Amino acid sequence: MDANRAWFCTDKGLAYYDGVNWLLHPVVGGRQTEDDCADAQGNVTPVAVTTAPAHNYILGIDFQGEDIWVATAKGLSHGIRQKE
Repeated sequence: MDANRAWFCTDKGLAYYDGVNWLLHPVVGGRQTEDDCADAQGNVTPVAVTTAPAHNYILGIDFQGEDIWVATAKGLSHGIRQKE
């Protein structure tokens, strides 16, 4: 883990901050087609995605190696972090 990275559980989705950019993983109707990435100047760029947590109300997150476990209001989601 990098000390400049932080994950946030919100009622609007899972958010991530890498020290410069924000990434919000919103889920609408159980489906997600893109994330919103905002840079330090406030420019927002959509990023295409193929998976999403089970719901936008995120209760908690845990990491085990490359595995990500996300507790939501509609159940538990599992993901695997991709290498940059």
